[in-house]
Amino acid sequence: MGLSPQVFIYTAVADRHRFFDILEVVDGVVYTPHNEHDVREFITLNNILRADPRLTKDKSMRLNLFDNIKAMLPQDIDLSKWQVKDMEWIKDCPVPKGEDFRRIAKLFL
Repeated sequence: MGLSPQVFIYTAVADRHRFFDILEVVDGVVYTPHNEHDVREFITLNNILRADPRLTKDKSMRLNLFDNIKAMLPQDIDLSKWQVKDMEWIKDCPVPKGEDFRRIAKLFL
């Protein structure tokens, strides 16, 4: 009713080619790496984002880290582009209050 909802992508995929296509059309990204492969992809993506501040201008960039994933990151990694949140696994995690969660099978072909 006259409101402009914000759209966030919640993902564990840090493929930089898909990431930038999606980033252009959303208000922000909530990235949660789940394994070593995700961490490697994230490190590459993070380096690209740090090199060009225009890429994340006016975007909300959130990074959820489980303890085991945090331990995989380099000690000197610069996460200043991200709002970092330490996470614990919650089975069937509820949607945060005020948010509407929708699964989209394919966002871009």
